[in-house]
Amino acid sequence: MYSLFADQDEWKLAEWLITNVNQQATEEFLKLLIMHTQTQPSYHSKYMFLKLIDQLPTRPEWTCELMQAHGEVD
Repeated sequence: MYSLFADQDEWKLAEWLITNVNQQATEEFLKLLIMHTQTQPSYHSKYMFLKLIDQLPTRPEWTCELMQAHGEVD
């Protein structure tokens, strides 16, 4: 599930950032000193973060096929 990330905590941080924070705020957050001294995620900039996000698998595309049924309707 989180193979691109170091561990589940890093995955949860990425999920929170992408869901709740805009790109400018993500960049500022990742530049905080605590991110380099304590948390140390494998992504250190918005660019690196978004490259990881872009590598995540996407949902399968839906297709719609019209079908005709023959016979009587009860």
